Amino acid sequence: MAKMVETVIDEFGKIDAPVNNVGVVSVTPFVYLTEGKWGFVMDVDLEGIFLCCKYVIPHIMAQKAGKIVNIGSVNGREGMPGNVYYCCSKAGGHMLTDALPK
Repeated sequence: MAKMVETVIDEFGKIDAPVNNVGVVSVTPFVYLTEGKWGFVMDVDLEGIFLCCKYVIPHIMAQKAGKIVNIGSVNGREGMPGNVYYCCSKAGGHMLTDALPK
C-alpha cells in the first residue's frame, strides 16, 4: 500500500481523495465459518482500508487539503444472518473511519 501511495504522488504530485471501496461477501452459516476465511475477509475489507489511510493521511496532512472516502455498508451497522465475515469487517471499517483524525 505504501508503494501505491508513493506511485500516485510521484505520478500526479499529490493525492486528493482516495476512495476505499472494497468488499468480500461470503454468505456462510455461522457454524461453518473458518479462521482462514475470517482472516482473508478482514485482510481485504478492513486491513486494506487501514493501510490506505495509514499511508495517505501523512500526505493529506502535509498538503493541508484532501479527504479520504471509505465506502461502508448498512451491514456494518445492522448484522445479517449468514454474513458474519462481511458484517464484522464493515463494522470495523465504520469504526476506523470514525476514529480517524478530522
